[in-house]
Amino acid sequence: MDAVRFYSFISKKPPYAVGHTALAGLAYMVIFLVFGFEIASGFALLSLSSASVIPTIAGGWLLALMDLQAIRYWHHQLMYVIIAFFFIHLYIAWWLDSVEHNGLMGSIFGGYKFVTGKEWE
Repeated sequence: MDAVRFYSFISKKPPYAVGHTALAGLAYMVIFLVFGFEIASGFALLSLSSASVIPTIAGGWLLALMDLQAIRYWHHQLMYVIIAFFFIHLYIAWWLDSVEHNGLMGSIFGGYKFVTGKEWE
């Protein structure tokens, strides 16, 4: 709950976590489900024009569950969700690094992250 208050600018105190918070874990679970649907729906759309059996096995089964136009619609809409997630994730990572001063983004490039005593508790 602290992460929600912090990211919605209600609290100025960042949530204490060495890794990702529970909110980040939930966001990653949702985005992985979105990735899974994007892959399956992409293969379903590809199976319509491909002579190979691989796209049919990988995603053609989705055509039995959903209408073709619904697959196209959700494939297109979820593409925007992935793009939005990318920019939000990038913004939050840089913003959190500037608030916590722990070298989060610098650790991607240099390999060093600063962990304070409070985060070890």
